[in-house]
Amino acid sequence: MRCKYLVPVLLNTASALTVMVSQAGAATPAPFPAPLAARIPADATVYFGWAGPVAQWPGYQTSNLRIVLSHTHIADFIQGNLPVLLHRFNQLPSARNNQLHVAQFKKAFAIGSLLMTHPFAVYFRPIGTGIRHIAALPQVVLMMDAGKYPQAVLAIFKKLPPTLYPAGPRITVGAVGSMVYAGIHITPGVTRALAEKGDTLASARRFCRSMRFMPRHPMAAEYADLTHLRKYLNSLLAMALNNASPENTPIGRQRRVIIHSAQNILNGASIRNDTAFASADGFAGPQWMDASFLAMRHVEVKPMPGAAALLALAPEHSPAVTVSHLNLGEFVSTVKNCIQATSPRVRHKVRQAIAMINGITGVDVERDLINALGPYWLTYQSPAMPMSSALGEVLVNHLAHPQRLNRALQTLTPMALLAVNAAMRQRGYTGQPAQLRILHSHGAVIYYIHASGIMPAWAIAHGYLYIAAYPRPIQLALQRKAGAKSILDNSKFIALLKQLGCRRNYTNAAFVDDPRLLPDSYNMITTQVAAYSLLLGLHFNPPIGALMPRLSDLKKATTTSGTVTWTDSTGWHSRSISGYPGSGMFVP
Repeated sequence: MRCKYLVPVLLNTASALTVMVSQAGAATPAPFPAPLAARIPADATVYFGWAGPVAQWPGYQTSNLRIVLSHTHIADFIQGNLPVLLHRFNQLPSARNNQLHVAQFKKAFAIGSLLMTHPFAVYFRPIGTGIRHIAALPQVVLMMDAGKYPQAVLAIFKKLPPTLYPAGPRITVGAVGSMVYAGIHITPGVTRALAEKGDTLASARRFCRSMRFMPRHPMAAEYADLTHLRKYLNSLLAMALNNASPENTPIGRQRRVIIHSAQNILNGASIRNDTAFASADGFAGPQWMDASFLAMRHVEVKPMPGAAALLALAPEHSPAVTVSHLNLGEFVSTVKNCIQATSPRVRHKVRQAIAMINGITGVDVERDLINALGPYWLTYQSPAMPMSSALGEVLVNHLAHPQRLNRALQTLTPMALLAVNAAMRQRGYTGQPAQLRILHSHGAVIYYIHASGIMPAWAIAHGYLYIAAYPRPIQLALQRKAGAKSILDNSKFIALLKQLGCRRNYTNAAFVDDPRLLPDSYNMITTQVAAYSLLLGLHFNPPIGALMPRLSDLKKATTTSGTVTWTDSTGWHSRSISGYPGSGMFVP
């Protein structure tokens, strides 16, 4: 019976989706900055904005996303299958026992539908008290541009619960012109900003400086003033420390240790004055771009040749390549220092545990294993292996200390095999035990574990560590001649770096030739989706295939995709581009 109350709301949402796609030819509104930033107080600390219906986004009419959505029958699928799914959902024991209140779900879904079909924003800002040991009040506001129907939307907002949690601050709901809002600790500054009076976030210096690196017309944008956020969190910790139990009690000592540890971690973060983070998504011509930026002052820019040097090992026609910077030695050292900073007792236990592991294995794990690895990692798909399979992937690391790592692996591998085989026997496995085997190839030694169904392999050659699921990809990597053409000579990769605005000194880069990978991966995904549907006993009408465009339509919208990150005098940058949002679902 409860199903009948949900169906009208959900079907209305399905109809809205149909309208959003069918009205793609409607008039595009004037270009706008970050969504609703001009209606938010200038001192907002955290912000998220959404531009509204897809069909109204600037650039949508000529985008690849329009091609995909126009051939995706989402509304038909919802209308045809939602009643059946809800009926089956209501048969679950949890639904029959009222553990999930359908009425509350109905309200949440109605507001969620409104948010997806209207421009909206959420922001947080602390309201200072000026009193020592009393943290600022957290002001959280959800606001929406209701267009011509603010009173209708306001009526829905008024159905929200009076508080977020029992004994919590009361939720205030109101409207200023076409803007409808709901939030806690509402002040006159909120309504002034909604009326576009006074200073707003759109004109704030730090916000504008961060957003200038974002797409021209962001459809979704996020921003965080990290400096002010850290001050607020420190005030919360100071208040918690002041209100903690007396230090001469066990509970008091434990709480104080936790609070001091959090303060050490927070103040140890590299957050200086004028540090802010921004991220946004939007169209770049017919393609889709994601951008992120971490604003910092006095950035020391160093040459970073390691990424390009490692990319020279990837074959020119590899369909997928990724190079990334990850210094495991620094990461482990930071984590260890944070743990040890909690108390002398914890510090002693950590040192004991590390000494015990080193004694059992006979290897200084931190020195000979972790610190022996270099900071740059390369992953690529071997062009001579099946396209849609991970079996052709190769992981490469430019080692800092090859001899140390080789000795450590020679010691640890037999011990690991003994442990694995013992565990398999305890589980009743009676087949052939896993064995370490050796393969000589092009002057190097490839080690691989021969077990049922898998043969993970690795080799150390010319200062590089190669790892793959099978020995064959490593053989192909070792037989490449010095000076052979690499992905750096691939015209598509060169064009991608130029489009993303960084052709050198990048720390991370990724390249995927989506059009080349799409046919194989599309067939694999459609087969898997259909198989899982049958396995779960879900019979859709129209079938679940209606959610996916035809391969011929996807080919028109699919382009080469990739990501690049770099650091310059303004801060840290990251940009990604693809044919349309979610294109990664159709490639491995």
